[in-house]
Amino acid sequence: MSGGQYKYSYETDNGIAGQEIGQGGQFAAGNGQWVADDGTHVFYEFTADKDGYRVKGSHVPQIPDYIQRSLDYIRAHPPKEI
Repeated sequence: MSGGQYKYSYETDNGIAGQEIGQGGQFAAGNGQWVADDGTHVFYEFTADKDGYRVKGSHVPQIPDYIQRSLDYIRAHPPKEI
């Protein structure tokens, strides 16, 4: 059983903001932002679905290309059952 569709957003007086849309139990996507203590503007966006949670943003470390290629290869060539 899955939930219904939803959408929300918020913004605070101190610069924190976010928004999200989704289909309960199936899919979600959104983004958010805030200002760090050092004055840096931080922004992120995400999706969550049957393939997992994926986030991108100025504060999120990126997977090195050689690791991503390895993961893609493993995903495309799953081990054979014995």
